[in-house]
Amino acid sequence: ELADAGGSYYLAQLTNKLASAANIEYYARILTQKFVQRELIRVCGEISTEAYDDGKDALEMLDNSEKALYAIKNQSMKQSFASIETLIGQVLEELEERSSDDNEGVTGVPSGFLELDRFTAGFQPSDLIIMAAQPGMGKTAMALAFLRNAVRPDRTGKKRCGIIFSLEMSDVQLVQRMISAEVEISGDSIKKGVLTDQEWKRLHSETQTLAESNIFIDDTPQMSIFDLMAKCRRVHSQHGLHVVIVDY
Repeated sequence: ELADAGGSYYLAQLTNKLASAANIEYYARILTQKFVQRELIRVCGEISTEAYDDGKDALEMLDNSEKALYAIKNQSMKQSFASIETLIGQVLEELEERSSDDNEGVTGVPSGFLELDRFTAGFQPSDLIIMAAQPGMGKTAMALAFLRNAVRPDRTGKKRCGIIFSLEMSDVQLVQRMISAEVEISGDSIKKGVLTDQEWKRLHSETQTLAESNIFIDDTPQMSIFDLMAKCRRVHSQHGLHVVIVDY
């Protein structure tokens, strides 16, 4: 494809247009941007062609389109492999950062339960954690406690974001349970609306912190795994996502 690119003389001339290798990062950014533009043109063309096909499921096309666009973002930002030398350097750098931080050994997202955090060092990125117990043992209550504690600002004031998918309990019921735990008022009292004047004051004052936290709740029934992933991607792109809970 040498002739299509302009010929050997044209390519040789390009090297004379570089003033200094000091601008290599800027030139690399231009290449990345052009790659992303070409991929967007390609994907959008495919999406447009599929959209005219009445024989295909619209929701499936929508999911495929979102995955294709997300793949472009990943391709432009991350390679598929890395040498062990590079990874060792990355690990050592992270260890130095952790040792300099006053995190008391919790390097991931804290659960808020001290003994558990000492054992796990917090929920780590890419962790898949399955919490199992018999019915009525408090799995949902504990998961909500994990979520509330995980999104609390750390010592530097940095806020985290979390989302919970509830396939058996409504979003209003979940919030009632979170409020009950936050202000330490029994769930039955909140459900019935039978509160003392002091409890009403606590309810209004102490729920403000909970209201300002980055917690998202989705109670869509019979949700597919593709819908769940798409919603996580959307929240992550807007707020950054640190913990995802599926109940259950």
